[in-house]
Amino acid sequence: MGTFVVLPRPSRTRRDRGPTTILRRGDTGYETSLGWSAAAQPGSRNEWAMTEEQNKAAARLFFEAGWNTGDSAPLKAFLADDFVSHNSLNYSIQSSDEYCQGVIAYRAAFPDLVTSVEDVIAEGDRVVVRGTDRGTHQGEFMGHPASGRLVTTTWIEIFRMESGKAVEGWVESDTKSLMEQLST
Repeated sequence: MGTFVVLPRPSRTRRDRGPTTILRRGDTGYETSLGWSAAAQPGSRNEWAMTEEQNKAAARLFFEAGWNTGDSAPLKAFLADDFVSHNSLNYSIQSSDEYCQGVIAYRAAFPDLVTSVEDVIAEGDRVVVRGTDRGTHQGEFMGHPASGRLVTTTWIEIFRMESGKAVEGWVESDTKSLMEQLST
């Protein structure tokens, strides 16, 4: 049997029944489902928005269950299909699939990667996550061959949420420090 993580139902009005997001870890990975009540259909006047606390919990799960394992299902459960990333690595990301490919490539370069979420802040439709990545450089990364060095980099990512999914993200990372660690 799998493990279930149920994100609480977002609230809008007293009579709203809203959606429930269920993230299930089964034998083949994560599965997600979103159920709607008759009172709150997508596109309706009562279309839901997750609370700030729910957005924070979803962002934390995105990094802890997705980035730390390389499993794309938790990543895709958090990201809209047409997610756009604005990043300091000059790496074009125009969909959740491309984002997942980026995570896979990053984890290929740093297979023992541990992403630590230091802070999660939410206000309105924005979620800000500050974190630290630590891993051993065991594969090619941005033109640098594997060095066997343990590297640490810090980053901040800001997500814009819409209908319970991240539709856009801005990430700033200490790329200079990372490149110096790979080169020395």
